[in-house]
Amino acid sequence: MSSTMSTGSPSPLSDRLDFIGLDEAALERLRSASSHIEKHLTPSLEKFYGKLAKVPAVARFFDGQSSMGRAQGKQANHWKVIATGQFDQDYVEAARRIGLRHAKIGLEPRWYVGGYGLILEGLIKGVMQDLVAEQLAAQPKKLFGSAPQIDVEAISSVMTAMMKAVLVDVDMAVTVYFDQLTEEAAERDRLAKAKVERTVALTGAALQRLADGNLATRVDDDFAPEFEQIKTDTNAVFDQLEQVVGRLAEASHSLRVATGEILSGANDLSERTTRQAAAIEQTSAAMEQLLHTVTDNSKRAELASEKASAASSLAAEGGRVMDDANSAM
Repeated sequence: MSSTMSTGSPSPLSDRLDFIGLDEAALERLRSASSHIEKHLTPSLEKFYGKLAKVPAVARFFDGQSSMGRAQGKQANHWKVIATGQFDQDYVEAARRIGLRHAKIGLEPRWYVGGYGLILEGLIKGVMQDLVAEQLAAQPKKLFGSAPQIDVEAISSVMTAMMKAVLVDVDMAVTVYFDQLTEEAAERDRLAKAKVERTVALTGAALQRLADGNLATRVDDDFAPEFEQIKTDTNAVFDQLEQVVGRLAEASHSLRVATGEILSGANDLSERTTRQAAAIEQTSAAMEQLLHTVTDNSKRAELASEKASAASSLAAEGGRVMDDANSAM
């Protein structure tokens, strides 16, 4: 397959050509109709782009008639490459650029495939008519009433080769389109994952500093806009926690002061109680001593009373004796 890419191992393009059956013979049949394809390509493209201009969903991708004209010229050149079966490295690069361009501007494949369908409509009708007319012109004039001979197999083989070439081109462009979207999606996922991991790491580091006792720690790094609320909420929690711990510290200080005052009062009371107990003990001892003194005095008074009573009895006895003596005298 000389017109295809020839490297040491089968290329993605050669795999496609082999699978769809575009071998060198089929490509040669395609080239044989290239002049007919180019003949009907321009009116088919004009019809296609005329319709595009009336479809807002597609027309918005062009900056006006001049932009659409440039796109039409580039597509005409690309179709001429397809018509001549030039499936080489240059073709691959061109198909890749087309797919990337569509992915970049956001042109959905349905418009691309639909556009090819509209262009093929004009090509199939025009090329088939040309091939039939070509066969008829090549036949010698026959007698009146004899039917012309049309080589349907030859015409169908050319049309089949053209259809296969167009389908390969659609496949190439759409594959590049979806590959690009997949790469972009993977890159977005990678960036999103990196943002999440960075957010988690920065928040975790701040929490670790908090766990180590640094109540003044905050998340100061810039977060991605979609994670900025996490930073705000985390710092708000840190603020509230610092305030709560501050209030607890104040309450603890007040409690220590109150406890100290209670302890001091208890010690003072204990000392006063001890002094009062000593005073009471001294008073008790004094009272006991006083009791002994009173008891002794009572005993002495009782003894004195007994002595006084004895002295009184003796005096009374002496008085009787005096009375008796006076009487005797």
